[in-house]
Amino acid sequence: MVELKDGHKYRVVNKVNHRVLSVSHDDKSPGGWLAIQDYDNSDYENVFKVRSCPGGTWKFTMVDNPNMCIGINETISGDDLSMLRIVKDGENDVHTEWSVDHGDGPRQFAVHTRTERGDFCWSVPDSARAGAVVGLVSREDHLSQQWTFAIPIDK
Repeated sequence: MVELKDGHKYRVVNKVNHRVLSVSHDDKSPGGWLAIQDYDNSDYENVFKVRSCPGGTWKFTMVDNPNMCIGINETISGDDLSMLRIVKDGENDVHTEWSVDHGDGPRQFAVHTRTERGDFCWSVPDSARAGAVVGLVSREDHLSQQWTFAIPIDK
């Protein structure tokens, strides 16, 4: 089982479709947003460095720019899907710290955050194809909310 280690690089793989968490870019989202892509698609950044935080939480940063992290820059309402994005750490109203808990299987993890509105997990639709957006939804321990961490192989 891969346990997270501070300062190490990982690929984050969804258990339901075995696609890897990747950064997609456009003009509307300066840092990019998170989507799932096929594991061998090298057109997208899909390796993140993890940093431990106080309270047992983690930040998932860009390898070449540790000030840019996986996060959200909006209030989590629970009513609408909150898209995961690449955001600048430390800005106002930005959330970049995540709890990582064991899921249903030996190498399955839920990546989530608790707010006054509930517990919200990284998730994709069960039938998600490559390019599907990764968002925060209410935690229900569905397989689509389970992730594994793979150590990337340098080429």
